[in-house]
Amino acid sequence: MYADYWCSCLRQGDVIGPIPLPVIPAKPIVTSQTSPVATAGAEITGMLVDAKPAYAVILSHDCEFLNEGKAERILLARVQSIDKRADAERMEEIRSSNDVRARLALGGVVHGVDSFLLDPIPGHLDDRKVAAFRTLVSYSNTPATLTALYHLKRAELQHSQRLLLKHKLAWFFLRSDEDLPDEEKRPKDVVLAEIAAAAGG
Repeated sequence: MYADYWCSCLRQGDVIGPIPLPVIPAKPIVTSQTSPVATAGAEITGMLVDAKPAYAVILSHDCEFLNEGKAERILLARVQSIDKRADAERMEEIRSSNDVRARLALGGVVHGVDSFLLDPIPGHLDDRKVAAFRTLVSYSNTPATLTALYHLKRAELQHSQRLLLKHKLAWFFLRSDEDLPDEEKRPKDVVLAEIAAAAGG
């Protein structure tokens, strides 16, 4: 899965870390200019969240951080553990689903829809993990930040694996292009009125 020869820069699919990543609680504490806990209608000025060290995978395309000034932020996905209840058969289904095109061509079900399976990395990942697409976070795309992240580079994907990551990520965001039936929709003003009522406005 991982390359023996690395580029002297960051690449899409690189495993980096540990780096501080935000941990958003179920009920985050937000602040406003009028109250330490923001209420409906208050101007929110910030949100208090914890940050814990974790490994991450770079999801942004190489060109977004190799071409200076092209993008202000780079996207990362948190590396997470796999459900401990997953048996050998389940693990094989998740592994084969990394190649989403081949899996679909054979008529198979894609497992781990929102993730990409990673092999262990000695000294860093002690067992198989996943890059979880739903945990997207962004870091500033500045020379200082890129240098700091590069110094925490732990693995670079083989090019064939990088292509599988690209395809899996694209499929995750594009897996359905059908709209909801009209009968499941309501006039905009009705929905907005419900939202305002629920917010107490």
